[in-house]
Amino acid sequence: MYISNSRIKLLVKVAVFLALLSLTLNLCNKLYLTKNVCDNEGIVKFEDIKPEIIISNTGNSHGLYGFNYEELGKEYNCFNFALTSQKLSYDYNLVCNYEDYLADGGIMFITVSFFSIYGEDEEEQEIFESTNRRYYKILPPHLIKEYNWKEDVKHHVFPVINDEEVLKTFVEGKQTGEVYQKFWYQNAAETGDLEDNAQKAYERHYVTNGNIISNKKVNKKEYKALTDLITFCKSRDIQPVLITTPYTHEYKERIGQDFLDDFYMRIEEIAEQNDVEYYDYSDDGRFAQYPQFFVNADHLNYNGALKFTDIVKEEIIDQRIQ
Repeated sequence: MYISNSRIKLLVKVAVFLALLSLTLNLCNKLYLTKNVCDNEGIVKFEDIKPEIIISNTGNSHGLYGFNYEELGKEYNCFNFALTSQKLSYDYNLVCNYEDYLADGGIMFITVSFFSIYGEDEEEQEIFESTNRRYYKILPPHLIKEYNWKEDVKHHVFPVINDEEVLKTFVEGKQTGEVYQKFWYQNAAETGDLEDNAQKAYERHYVTNGNIISNKKVNKKEYKALTDLITFCKSRDIQPVLITTPYTHEYKERIGQDFLDDFYMRIEEIAEQNDVEYYDYSDDGRFAQYPQFFVNADHLNYNGALKFTDIVKEEIIDQRIQ
């Protein structure tokens, strides 16, 4: 087949253009990544994960801020798999993806908040897209909900095009926001109206989440994910421990005994059927009446988490690992 010289020249120009474009984008991406060191999503920790993890935990923000491994980490290799607004189903996906980092004979604390097994599917919630993006950076496609290859390309091939303030980032750089850097170190006793914060948290967790207080609708996917987490741990000779972190009295009193009875019935049923223990610290007297240990109505602060993790070590870990 005859190809004219003019066409050959055109093809060469196109190839050179594409090569230069690819090189330019690659250089821009590398420069961009040196300028953007923001970790508002809290996922950089997965870059530093070390093998042979003995003590770990899963969970949403209650697990994320509830465990502080600064002291315990001197004795054991520890890792916190929790992220804000994380569902049990993503807890399961994460530990499956990083299972090679988990040591046999370890302990995994599976954090269960009162709302964890109730409500709408994550994909139906307004915040789904914004929270789901982070998993493209830490999970393979088959473990990402509603996987979209275009989103994957944006995160891994052209991260620079994800930034709406790209020019500002190149000039000034982008770091983790001050709110995120300081959040864990706040003191609820000094940072505002605890009653108001408890009410807002209650509405967010129980009212807007499918009004689970009244209908007590169990989410089958999340319920199954909890039992799958337990099964996963046992298959790896890891001791699964169900746990609810401390809350303030102001937060827990709003939930109502009727809902709590339903929650405890279901969790205790899961614990009994799967031969695991459940530890409930939600109304622990060492925390509930002491807002100085909290960031807000339902999250421990740095010192509160340090105290709680020390209690967990003494009451649970030391009894299980000799």
